[in-house]
Amino acid sequence: LFLSGSPYEDKAPIGSDEAIGATDAEPLRAFYDDWYRPDNAAVVVVGDIDTGTIEDGIVDRFGPIVARGTSPARPELAVEPSREPQVSILADPDVAEGSAQVTLPLTVTAAESVEADYQNSILDSMAFDMIATRLGNDALRGDAPFDDAWVDSSGFVRSLDAPEIIVSADGDALEASTQAVFDEYERVRRFGFSEAEVDRVVESYRTAAQSTYDGRESRQDADFADEYVRHMLTGEPIPTADAQYDFTQVVLDRATPETIAYRFVQRLTEAAPHVLVVVPSAESADVPGAAVFETQATSMRNRDLSPRADDTGIEGDLMVAPEPVEEVSGERLSDDGMADFVDPVVLEFDNGVLVALNTNLIVEGQVAFEARSPGGLAVLADADVPAADAAGAVVGQSGIATYGRVELEDFLSDKDVTLQAVVDSFTEGMFGSVATSDLETLFQLIHLSMTQPRVDPVDLEQYLDDELAIASDPSINPGYAEFVTLLDARYDDPRFLLPTVDSLNSVTAEDIDRVFRDRFGDASDFSFSFSGDFDLDEATDLARQYLGTLPSTGRVEVVDYVEPAPPAGIVAEQTVAGEGEQASVALLFTAPATADRRDDIAAAILQEVVTARLTDVVREELGDSYSPFAFVQITDGGAPNAETYISNTTAPELLDEVVAAVTAQLDELRASGPTEREFAAASENIGQQLLLFSNEQVN
Repeated sequence: LFLSGSPYEDKAPIGSDEAIGATDAEPLRAFYDDWYRPDNAAVVVVGDIDTGTIEDGIVDRFGPIVARGTSPARPELAVEPSREPQVSILADPDVAEGSAQVTLPLTVTAAESVEADYQNSILDSMAFDMIATRLGNDALRGDAPFDDAWVDSSGFVRSLDAPEIIVSADGDALEASTQAVFDEYERVRRFGFSEAEVDRVVESYRTAAQSTYDGRESRQDADFADEYVRHMLTGEPIPTADAQYDFTQVVLDRATPETIAYRFVQRLTEAAPHVLVVVPSAESADVPGAAVFETQATSMRNRDLSPRADDTGIEGDLMVAPEPVEEVSGERLSDDGMADFVDPVVLEFDNGVLVALNTNLIVEGQVAFEARSPGGLAVLADADVPAADAAGAVVGQSGIATYGRVELEDFLSDKDVTLQAVVDSFTEGMFGSVATSDLETLFQLIHLSMTQPRVDPVDLEQYLDDELAIASDPSINPGYAEFVTLLDARYDDPRFLLPTVDSLNSVTAEDIDRVFRDRFGDASDFSFSFSGDFDLDEATDLARQYLGTLPSTGRVEVVDYVEPAPPAGIVAEQTVAGEGEQASVALLFTAPATADRRDDIAAAILQEVVTARLTDVVREELGDSYSPFAFVQITDGGAPNAETYISNTTAPELLDEVVAAVTAQLDELRASGPTEREFAAASENIGQQLLLFSNEQVN
C-alpha cells in the first residue's frame, strides 16, 4: 500500500522459505564484511562511570582495529507515496474486530532547520490529536458507527511521513466509519479548529513537557543511550532538557487555530489518502469494494458539512473537598535496615482506612499509587463473577459521578493522571500514577470512584462487543486460544477462567453497578499507598479530606489467598487456532512452595536458568524453536504454589521433538541443578535487576 515503486517493494524483511532455505555461509559473510565494520560503527556508553576511563578503554580496544575497505554505496531509499488515493482491503481470519485507517502519507523532506522540523512535528501531532478527540468523543456518546478512534502512524521506514486516524468497527460499519474520518478531515479544511479545542490540546502538551522536564534528573540511562543511537543513525538532534523544554514552550505559545489548521490543510492538499481496511473473514461480505472508499477520498469537497459545536467542559474541581478528619494513629514503618527510598508514614483513620505515604525522588515530579482490599472474586457468588470481571473496565470508561466520559477526559486533558480499578481473584483495588502538581485531582478521582461510580450503557456495549468477538471464537488468536486451553485444563473455578459467551451475555449494567459498589463502596479494610515525589504535609491533608471520609461499615473480609489445587497427574490438551505453519507448546508445572519470600529470588534465578537453557539448546543447537521463554513465580498467601510456565513456538511437525528437548533439559536440571556458570550468570542478571527500583514496586 505504501511502498509501491520504492526500493522496499517486494522485499519481505523476514525473507521467503525459498530464500532462507537456499542461504549458505557465503552471502552471510559478505553481508557481515560489507556492513559490520569498525569504520561503520559507533560505541555508546551511558551509566555510573568514569568517562575518562571508559573513553581510554574504548580507544585501546577499538582504535587499533583496521578498516576493512569500503562498504557498498548505500541505496537511496526514498519513498514517494502515490499521488492518487489508494485502498487495500484485507480479510483476515485472525482478527476479532474490523478496523480502518485513513492515512495522509508524504515523503519526508528536510526542513529549513532543526527548530522548524520540531515545530512542524508538534503542530502536525496536535492536529491529528484534535481530530481523533472529536471522533473519539462521538464514539463515547454512541453517536458514531465505530467503537473508538485514535492516532497512529504508518511511517515505518525513515523516508515515509504517514500519520493516520484509525477507527475500529464491525464489518458492516466500516464504510460509514471511514466516511466519518474523511468528513472530519474535510471539516478542518473548511472550518479549522476552535479556540477552545486548541487551548485544551496546548495545555495537554504543556503538561507532558512539564512532566518530562521535571523528571530530567531521574531519566534512565537506556533513554539517553537510545537517543544517542538515533542521533548516530538518523541525525536526530540531542538537545539538553532545558533547551528542549524552552523551545517546546515557544512552539506551544505560537500555536493557534490558524497555524495548526494551515499545517493540516497543507498536508490534506498534498497527500493522497491511503485507506487500509481490515475485516474478520467472516464479515468480509459486509465490506464494499475498493471503489467505494476511493470515491470517499475523491469526493470529500462535495460533502454537506456543518461546523462542530464546542463541547462544554467541567468548571473548577471535580468536587468540593469534604471536611477533613484526623487520623487515629500515625507511625513510620522504616528502620535502619531498609532502603533510604522506603520510609513511609502510615496513617490509620477511624473508617478503617490505612494510608501509606512514602516520599522519594526515584522519579522526580511523579507519584505512583495503589490501593488494595481483601475480598475480590473469592467472596462473590459464581453468578456475580462475570460482572466483577467487567466492572473495572466498564466503570473506568464510563466517566464519574455526574460527568460523562467526554466531559471527564476533557477535564483531564491538561493533567497527568491515570487511575484504574480491578477486581482480581482475592482482592479489589486501584492503581495509577500522577504528576506531583495534579495530586489532588487523583485523590478526588479515587474518592468519587468509590462513592459515585458510573456505568454507561454505551461503554458496557463496547466492552461486550470487544470481548464477545474473541470469546465466541478463540481460534482467531492463537495466543489467546492457547491461554484459554491452559486455564481450562488447570482450573474448574470461574474466578480463574477467561470470559465465555454465556458469562458475557449474563452481564448487565445493574449487575456491574451493584458489584462495583459492593467491592469499592465500603472502605473499611482498604489500604492505600502513595510513593514518589510529593510534600508529606500536603498529601496528609489530602488523605484526611478524601480518604478518611470514605464510607465504611466496619466490614473486614478474610481471604485465605489459596488457589484451587491443580488436577491430579499430567493433563495434556491440544487446540487448533490461527493460520499459517506455526505451532506452540506451553507447559505449566504447579507444585507446593513455602511462604518464605526469599524463594522469590530463587524462582527468579531459576527463570533465568531455564530460559537460557531453552535458548541455548532448543533454539540455538537444535534450531527447533523460535522465541522460547520461561516464567517462574511463587504465588501469594500462606500456602503458595511454585508455578513454572514454559512456552515455545515451532513448526507443527517439530512439536514432539521440541517437547522432548524441553523435558530433557528440565530432567537434567532436576537431577543436577544448574551448573556453576549458569548459576553465576543468572545470579548476576537478577542482581542487576534488583538494583532497579520503581515506585510501583514500593507500593
